[in-house]
Amino acid sequence: GKQGQAFLPEVLKKIKAFHKKHPDMPIAADGHVDETTIPDLKKAGVNRFGVGSAIFGSDDPVDSLKKLEQLLTD
Repeated sequence: GKQGQAFLPEVLKKIKAFHKKHPDMPIAADGHVDETTIPDLKKAGVNRFGVGSAIFGSDDPVDSLKKLEQLLTD
């Protein structure tokens, strides 16, 4: 999809099911990955995050990156 599209919450069920079957496999998410979706994605089993608009569409990309990094270390 194109950058800036809405997050599809139904994908969380799919990620959880996949993670349950394959707990050691890396899982990446790319699509509306931002401060609001990272906690749920992380909880579902995602450990790779493709972030675009959350950084490049922000007024302060450096600050946005720091906030996102903090969410990943919590």
